[in-house]
This record gives sequence, C-alpha cells and structure tokens, in this order.
Amino acid sequence: MSDVQRRAFSIADNKTAHIADWDFSKLTEILKKLRSEDVALSSLGYSDAELEALLEPEDEFDWEMFDEQLAPEQDSGYVLVRLKIRHEMKKTVTKAIQAYADQHHINKGDPAIRAGLVLMQLLGLTK
Repeated sequence: MSDVQRRAFSIADNKTAHIADWDFSKLTEILKKLRSEDVALSSLGYSDAELEALLEPEDEFDWEMFDEQLAPEQDSGYVLVRLKIRHEMKKTVTKAIQAYADQHHINKGDPAIRAGLVLMQLLGLTK
C-alpha cells in the first residue's frame, strides 16, 4: 500500500468508526474468546471500566426502580436523572461532557442541563 493509500485508508477507517453501530453481544463474545486465549485486552484501546462493563455486566437493569428514582425539579420543566460511573472516571467523564458541549455549542442552562443535552444528542434524541 502506498503512503497516499495508507493516509486515505486511515481517514476512511476513522470516519467509519464514527458512523458504525456495535453489536455489543457479539463484541462481548469476541472479547471473552480473546481473553481466554491470553490476549491482553487492555491493548485493544478499551479502558478497564469499558471492559468490565462489557465482560462483567451488572444484573438485569431495573427500569422500574430507575423511573422511581427520577426526581422532578420544582417547576423547572426538567427531571434529574441519576447515573452511576466509577469514581476514577468522574474527571474523565466530566471533561468529555464539557468538551462535547463546547464543540457542539451546547451552552443552555446549568451544567446538569448541559450534560443532559449532551446525552440526548449522543443518543440521537435531538438534532
């Protein structure tokens, strides 16, 4: 492959990563197989937290309890959605949310509203 072809492939490869959808059950299956073959999964670019979430998921998510924990804010038109992330990921996640909000000109409301708008956009629920 020529240098020009390598650069073109690199750009195409990075772009397709942004538009790709993962089959997480298949990904988990492959990761488990690789782990059983003593492949260092940390070399694949996933954080420890991501690998744990994929390889050792929590029990089935309790959506009823989730709905019960939504706390409506008085007359604000918003609801507070509590999420849990690992303590060591707090700064990384906060910085990532701030960077995404800045990059996409999401500057409405307080930090919690901006984080909610970022999540909604990432989930494809807004423009």
